[in-house]
Amino acid sequence: MRQSTFEETAITAHTRTFSMDSEQSFSSAALDRTSSMEATGGETTVSRQRKAYVRQSWPVWRRGLAGVIEHKLFDIVMGVVVAFNMYLIVWDTNAEASCQDDDRDSCRDNMVKILNLSLVAVYTLECFARVVAFQSKFPRSKWNIADAVLLAVSYTELFLMAFNLNVAELQFVRIIRLGRLMRMVKMLKIFPSLYSLIRGFIGTIMAIFWGFGFILFMLLLWAIIAVQFIHPDNKPLYEDDTAWCATAFTTVSNAVVYFFQTTVVGDSWGVCAIPLMQTSSIHFWLLSSAFVTVQL
Repeated sequence: MRQSTFEETAITAHTRTFSMDSEQSFSSAALDRTSSMEATGGETTVSRQRKAYVRQSWPVWRRGLAGVIEHKLFDIVMGVVVAFNMYLIVWDTNAEASCQDDDRDSCRDNMVKILNLSLVAVYTLECFARVVAFQSKFPRSKWNIADAVLLAVSYTELFLMAFNLNVAELQFVRIIRLGRLMRMVKMLKIFPSLYSLIRGFIGTIMAIFWGFGFILFMLLLWAIIAVQFIHPDNKPLYEDDTAWCATAFTTVSNAVVYFFQTTVVGDSWGVCAIPLMQTSSIHFWLLSSAFVTVQL
């Protein structure tokens, strides 16, 4: 009897230990899923419950302000504002391009200036509302940081214009403002398929960047080889030293441009290559190998 009781106790303890380990494993897996969803921009039921629990200690006005900012309708309205801002940038850019004076700022429409100031005021109020609502949690969002940086860029442009500085020399300031287009991505959440497609594209940007860097490295290698072996036979083929084919292999930089034009863009590959191939079969193997390695 004692041995049977001891065995039952051991089995019960083992069962409890197994159930506790299972519960811990399940909780860890749920936490991992929650963390991964939050990292990718999604929001699980657990994360929503956690957010609601944390916000219980907030004042009523703060919870209401955060609810308005996080509402889909608010994202749609701000998306429309950003789209209108892009229209103004296009309008302003066309006006500057058609200006014949050195002072391009004088060609800008006063209405565009007023509308740009109004939009900066709207962006400022939105950023201020986010700071007031989220306070210490404001820097945790990449969207909030991006909006703050773009707002600082807008005020930099206004500062330059206020002191009549030549903003045309700082066109990159306006180019950076195009980053506001990323705000429209949030509005696309109402279209799940399109939103998933855009998020997938954004996720491949780094891979595209490194792939482009590797292509440039391959072009640089082939450019060095081309200047060493092709330039001596290419120079006598052209009487006009200013022709592009005559200067394509004179320097490594020109050769890089030539290989980018012919192998990446696919423009006029045979114009300069065929005369070289007719002089020597070695040039055929060099140029065809460059084309194949870069294309593949």
